[in-house]
Amino acid sequence: ALHGVDCNVLLAGGADLRHVLTTIDNVIRSSDDLDKLQSGVEGTIHFYIFESQLELIARQLFFLQLFLELPESLGVQEKATFFMELFGNSHVRSQTAAYLKERSTDLIKLITDEDFLAGRLPMVDISALKFRERDQLEGMFKFWRNDQPGFDMAAHWENRLRQYLGVRFDARKGVFDWDYHMRLTEKAAIIHKKEYENWREGGIAFCSREAPYDVVNRSLVSGVQFRQNGESHLSRSYWGDIVSSPFLSFGITSRNKELFKKQNDRHVQTSEDVMQHNITEIIESLLRVLPHSSKQLDTVEGSKNQLASDDSVQKWQGLAKWCKIHFMPVGALSGIHSRDKFQRKFQFLYFSNSMIHHLLPPMSSIMSDNAHLFVESTRFILDLTKEKHGDYVRKVVSMAEKTRCKLEGECRPLEDNVVVFTHIPQ
Repeated sequence: ALHGVDCNVLLAGGADLRHVLTTIDNVIRSSDDLDKLQSGVEGTIHFYIFESQLELIARQLFFLQLFLELPESLGVQEKATFFMELFGNSHVRSQTAAYLKERSTDLIKLITDEDFLAGRLPMVDISALKFRERDQLEGMFKFWRNDQPGFDMAAHWENRLRQYLGVRFDARKGVFDWDYHMRLTEKAAIIHKKEYENWREGGIAFCSREAPYDVVNRSLVSGVQFRQNGESHLSRSYWGDIVSSPFLSFGITSRNKELFKKQNDRHVQTSEDVMQHNITEIIESLLRVLPHSSKQLDTVEGSKNQLASDDSVQKWQGLAKWCKIHFMPVGALSGIHSRDKFQRKFQFLYFSNSMIHHLLPPMSSIMSDNAHLFVESTRFILDLTKEKHGDYVRKVVSMAEKTRCKLEGECRPLEDNVVVFTHIPQ
């Protein structure tokens, strides 16, 4: 809960919105007075998001507008289903693809029209992004809304598997089975073997609807610039995870312990069920801070065009008074310690294991006294041996100590999702 002061959170390499969404959900649930929270007098949480790729920022902007769709436009269950498919599936239903295409046009307007952004997502700040980055985001959104054939996701997924497995490709089902039983189940037993193997084979993680999942999820496609014969070219492919799975973000823990009941020593529910429950809870929390509309929409088409209406602006202004999300330029993290505005600014800092190389001694200057530092462990990097997990934790502890951060409690490399530190004042 907020206590009348602003809270600044640095997220380095979060890659998705789980930290932002779960924090918002927790604040709403712990608030004794939502009206007071909505007034902003209890303070504001500022999230500063640093990513290594623009594609990750693009997806987070999209998911933010999805979660903040007005209920008149999109129901709770449909919203959760769209999120899960676009979050974790290589291929989606035609209805989901149509939604991505439609909202991609809105996203282009969000990053090119400040008034539209202030109306639709008043809690989002993209002012720090460079104009070149905004142009690149616009190009990504245009690619998303292009429904013409031409990108063969299945072939790109298979190519990634072939590169990763090498001579083991023809025996891949055995590899999937080994990874599941010997590496994954002890860490996330709620993930069922069938859903994990389906995802490993073709990238389909969530398929609860009785419909074909046959349209490419273009939001998972990323591009790499390269030069050939003196000319610049863009190569698009799928460069994401093909081992650990998207179930890990929202699908392995929950407040509702009923979801983890067993029968004959087997989980009754699946990771997809857990994720559906968790995402639904977050959506319902957001609805609690959404004032009831004083206007009734006459038609479905009217609701689809509601994005930047006066009603939409008023509805999310309360959330924007206590929650701000700042997207920072790619590569900006390395120089943040030299900027005056960030000195002793952050009370909470999170570094993913892919961004830990930025945790250098000068970073101590951006941490407030007694700031909490959270560093992602390698627990769910399935390829690492027990010794490598231990080596990583020892390296992280050494790096954190050089930023005057002290390890909190005992760190268990194979059991803890994060390593926690406290910044020691000078």
